[in-house]
This record gives sequence, C-alpha cells and structure tokens, in this order.
Amino acid sequence: MSLVNRKLEVLRSTVAIFWLGFFMSISFMEAPLKFTVLSLPQGLSVGRLIFKTLNTCEWMFLVILGITLLFQAASRRTTTLILLMCVILILESIWLLPLLDARASQIINGITPTGNSVHVVYVVLEILKVPVLLWIAWQGINECLKNTAS
Repeated sequence: MSLVNRKLEVLRSTVAIFWLGFFMSISFMEAPLKFTVLSLPQGLSVGRLIFKTLNTCEWMFLVILGITLLFQAASRRTTTLILLMCVILILESIWLLPLLDARASQIINGITPTGNSVHVVYVVLEILKVPVLLWIAWQGINECLKNTAS
C-alpha cells in the first residue's frame, strides 16, 4: 500500500470515528438531556436547530468519505457501508427530518399532532449509524495494519 493510499485509509477512518463521536454526543446525550432542563416546546425548538445543523455536518462528513473513494478505491464492504450512510442521510434529510420538524412545530404551537410518529424510524436509523461508522473506521485501520505488517 502506498503512502498516499495509507493516508486516505487513515483519513477515512478518522472521519468515521469523528463523525461517530460527533453524532453520538448530540443524538444520544444532548437530545435527551435538554428535556431535563427545558420544557417540551423549548426543547423541541432547540432540537430543531441542533438536528438541522447535525444533518448538515453529517453531509459534510459523507462528502469527505466520498472524496476518499474517488482517490482510492475501498473494499467492497467499505464502499457499501459508505453508500448505506448515504441512503440513511437521504432518508433523514428528505423524509424523516421534515416530518419530525412539522410535528415539532405543531407541538411548539400547542397543537397535539395526530397519527403515528416516525420518531422510532429516526431512532433506529441513528442506532444503525453506530455499527456502520465503526465498521468503516475498523476497515481503514485494519487495511493500514495489514499492509504495514506485510
């Protein structure tokens, strides 16, 4: 493995690990904690802004991962995992976040929303990101270690 390829693997792994820590701190720590000190409408107002910003940052992380694929082909598994992250972000950006935002707006305005919430689907996708990002990071680290030992 060339030095450039090794650096791309390290970059890919670093981005995946940073992305994982970034989104876990927001999705699994900040989001629940804000409701311990804020009312539901206040928490939803803050949450709308935070999750919109998080989504934008996640797209930036995904673009960086995509750029690394342009300069160095990854394993089929890593490429598939990066594409899975793309599908998750598309679902969240185009379908789930707008629905959740509309639902939050109703609650903020004192309206009790009707129908089923898609929040469970959003949570499942957020949980799915954890092993996907860990696997992307592990694949890159493993490639570097495998090729360093050779």
